[in-house]
Amino acid sequence: MALSVDNLVPIYTDLGVRLRKNIGEYPSWPLRENTIVDLDPAERRLLERKGEAALNARLTKRGMFAFPALDIHTLKDMHLRTCLGHPETPRACIYVPDVPHLRDAADAISQAIADRGCQPPEQLPADSFEPPHLTALHAIILGAAHESHAAATMADRYWLDADSRFPGEGGWLLRSVHAPMGMPHNIIHLCADESTIDQALADLIAALQPGEDGDTGVGYLMQMHPGPAALQALGSFEDWCQTFATMARPGVSETPPDPADNGAFADWLATGFDSGGPEGDRYNRGPMGVITRAARLYLLSGDIRYLMLFKRVIWRLIQYHCNFPGGASYLADYDFEVWSLALYWDLLEEEPIFTDDERLVIANFLLASMRMLDGYCAEHWPTEPGKLRHNHETFPALSRHFGGRYFADHYDLPEALEWLRIARATFSGPIETSAKHLEDANSYQWLVPVHKLVYDSACGKNHYVDNGVLRRIARNVVATTDSMGWPSDFGDAGSPIAGGTLPAVLLEYAAAHLHDPSLQWHADRITRAIPGNRGVALTGPIGEHFGSLRERPQAPPAPPPVDVVALDDHIRHGAAPQMPKGYVFDKLAMRDGWDPAGQYLLLDGYSLGSHFHYDQNAVIRFAQGERLWLVDNGYGKRSGETRAGLAYSGRERGPQDHNTLLVYEDADTLALPAPFSALLANATDGALTLVQSAQVGHGPVDWLRTIVWLRGSFFLIIDQANVAAPVHELRCQFNMLGAARLDTGLLTCDQQDARMFMHFEDTSTPHLGSYSNASWDGEFAAGNYPYAQPPVAKFERSCRPAVGETALFATLFYAGDLDQPRCALSVAPGTVTVTGSLPGDAARLAGHGTSVSLTADALTIEFDSPWLVPADIPLLRETEDGRHYDPLEEWQR
Repeated sequence: MALSVDNLVPIYTDLGVRLRKNIGEYPSWPLRENTIVDLDPAERRLLERKGEAALNARLTKRGMFAFPALDIHTLKDMHLRTCLGHPETPRACIYVPDVPHLRDAADAISQAIADRGCQPPEQLPADSFEPPHLTALHAIILGAAHESHAAATMADRYWLDADSRFPGEGGWLLRSVHAPMGMPHNIIHLCADESTIDQALADLIAALQPGEDGDTGVGYLMQMHPGPAALQALGSFEDWCQTFATMARPGVSETPPDPADNGAFADWLATGFDSGGPEGDRYNRGPMGVITRAARLYLLSGDIRYLMLFKRVIWRLIQYHCNFPGGASYLADYDFEVWSLALYWDLLEEEPIFTDDERLVIANFLLASMRMLDGYCAEHWPTEPGKLRHNHETFPALSRHFGGRYFADHYDLPEALEWLRIARATFSGPIETSAKHLEDANSYQWLVPVHKLVYDSACGKNHYVDNGVLRRIARNVVATTDSMGWPSDFGDAGSPIAGGTLPAVLLEYAAAHLHDPSLQWHADRITRAIPGNRGVALTGPIGEHFGSLRERPQAPPAPPPVDVVALDDHIRHGAAPQMPKGYVFDKLAMRDGWDPAGQYLLLDGYSLGSHFHYDQNAVIRFAQGERLWLVDNGYGKRSGETRAGLAYSGRERGPQDHNTLLVYEDADTLALPAPFSALLANATDGALTLVQSAQVGHGPVDWLRTIVWLRGSFFLIIDQANVAAPVHELRCQFNMLGAARLDTGLLTCDQQDARMFMHFEDTSTPHLGSYSNASWDGEFAAGNYPYAQPPVAKFERSCRPAVGETALFATLFYAGDLDQPRCALSVAPGTVTVTGSLPGDAARLAGHGTSVSLTADALTIEFDSPWLVPADIPLLRETEDGRHYDPLEEWQR
């Protein structure tokens, strides 16, 4: 019998939760204004005299609502008992994959139920399962997602979480899932291999208990026993608690309490909810990630300590909102987190560690949170039909979906249907056919498509699989991942080395749903490269997919020397439709294979939308010899800036701190590049490759970047800038990791036992400097890149050409286990020559006003100067003016 009460406030009081109200105002979270406050005296008197319904009506009339809510007085029916057999009729079906030991297990389960005088379940092929079957009978699902269609279907819908990784070889699980999607029947999920099936069966059969009318069934089940490899991948509770401490209170050096004292540790973590007020401006949603990650770890490990932490930090989240002195402000990006809170609460609410009173409090708190995020997003991120999406729209859309699903399925609340409608609208329209959305930043740009995948999976849809978008996204992820498996840091990339989790999760999902084992190989490559990883990507608050390891990895074929990532045409139409389609590109990757020691270079062709940097035509990354050499600037947030809003709005987006051409129109003004670079040449002959990309209208200059690559040896970049109007100065900038020193015509950069040599022309003025920012500070401090020390070295050459002149910068670079330079660079008018030990057969290439010839003795590049701008490339305005997307407001204090 579900708990039903007349009044909630006495329960709140007994559990130490103060009833407050949300005042119905939604300032941007950096403003830190208290919007959850105590009831005023008149409202208190109304509550005392006329009760909760009268107070609720008064608050609603004024555009406010109770916090926690006062709406749910009767708990949902949790269907805690699962009837598996009745003397007269079957009460369940067993969905059996074509796996011998699981077929035998189905027979054993049926026999055990028959031995108790009940009709045994019907055995059906796992491929025949569909979720609506739960309207008629309980389901016993055997096997994990990699071997059972039934398990895969419910994993995609976020109800089961088992695949070839968890519980893994030598492991087993037995779990009940109650009333999924509001269905009146439950799932009993059993996974085991041949070595553990007898134990799993014994536990299930031992759990069978007779009912009042002679039936047989089981109560709540949660037994998870990971196998040896799964345990190793999970790591220890103590190690995860170190991660939780960093998540909840980043940058805090204080030693937390011993996690063995689960309550004290939870209290310490929960202090991360405190923003520090207007002056502190701390990004205070970190403990939310602890809640959701602890829940996932409990489901994968069965370790009750994670469940206790899940419960205790949720309770402290409630106390932050309801008990924090003076009131509470909107948590930083709270709308990002409520979806996973709703999901895991739905999965774990039946756990016996929760009392019915606690369930009522949490359900009403979750309802108030849904109302708050709905109001916040309606004001700051309203969903408009027919538009591309930004992650600040799709995060709350997931929250509206999973929260709406919970309250529609179990409590039949009308407002939940509206939340579900908004979620459907958000994930409809251009988002269904676009691989590139509003963001151009590694990590950020994967959020919207991953959220779409999460939503579609939960709804049983396959838009991206069916229309080819998922394949295009996966190709982009692979192309922009370097030879070591690290994501290249274009745009607002917060972790230039450690940021591979989301790309890995995306590729693993793509491998499973496209049935492409090579994508699983790439996912594993990225996961292994994440510093401190345990061989598994556990993502918690963003982008996780349940039970998605379904393909055995298989090495992909050799990559092409040049991989040009196409740009969705809606971006060209939205920013500069006059730009011919044949010229535009998103990214261009050059690599000589999948070996971590191989050569890799990434060129950026476009920057628009949000979270972008002004890095058009810039080299984003150069890697060779298992080292990073040329790097971008990550997120670009200033070192040491702890105030979240100011750190974001003050970040360096470029063109400064990028591997690009800086055009100073006067001493203090940098020209911004045009929206698109034009790809003018892409040719390969044997070991020789030529790529040319141009910026037409980079301020007062037209800039052609020519890249000549001799695979296995070097890259040569020739930058030509035709000066059409007065400029103060041109600077060719390259940023690198390592200890750099400058000699005449040569820069040497050392990283422990490796070295990069960079040759350059003698007609410019060289400068060697450095920069620091929060992204690289974090990578170095965490020990994620042990081969170099901060800061990032900045190498520039400058010149001051007159109107009508063409400036020339020639940069030859190569790296590896080298003691001495192995090449020489010679620059003359219209010709650049490289001599030295040059591998490869003779080759010739022709490009845009350029010819390249390779012989045994020399590589010679001849080019027109000034270079000829193609007549069909329009003079585009600079990016900030040229984009037609609505610009996102920077946070202002």
